[in-house]
Amino acid sequence: VLGTGVDISDEALAAAQSARYPLTCRELRRLTPADIDELVHGGLFDRDVDALVVRPSVTCGSRWVQADAIGSSLADQLGLQDVVFVNNILCHYRDAESVTGLRNIATLVAPGGYLFLQGIDLDVKTQVVGALRLEPRRAQLEELYRGDTRALVRWPVTYWGPEPIDRRRADWVMRYATVFRRPVDPRANQSSIRSLDAATRSDTFR
Repeated sequence: VLGTGVDISDEALAAAQSARYPLTCRELRRLTPADIDELVHGGLFDRDVDALVVRPSVTCGSRWVQADAIGSSLADQLGLQDVVFVNNILCHYRDAESVTGLRNIATLVAPGGYLFLQGIDLDVKTQVVGALRLEPRRAQLEELYRGDTRALVRWPVTYWGPEPIDRRRADWVMRYATVFRRPVDPRANQSSIRSLDAATRSDTFR
């Protein structure tokens, strides 16, 4: 498996390339000893005294690229990918920028490939993935949506806390799905991109 990690921050990229995370770093300092043990036993990390180190079997075949999700060169930098993960990034953008970012990221997914998407304004997600005709996957939909238990308790206090699932909504599957598949027929995406262009020009996303 070959993987490409992307970030806009020099500092984040340097930390990722080092593959070493001190237990006092921002990402780990709030975790309990049980949480740390779970990360180690999960097979991604080894424990090295006061740090977690990503296992070589994980880092082998990986590369790190500096890129901007809302930049126009994203597709040229990264090319098509079979699987794309986007986790808690686009929620920090304004809606219009989030639309651009999600559209850029979706173009990276190869026909028949998958987009794993979490941490984005749900209205933006629903409209963009619908316009692009990405196919939501129902398997374990609710379990995946509720996977980050720490984030769930932050709603509605913080803007990035995910709302509770409401099955009464007609669009609930599209709204709360985490995994989407890009159709194999490229004509479907081309027509949907034109539709999204028209929607964006008419200020659908404000």
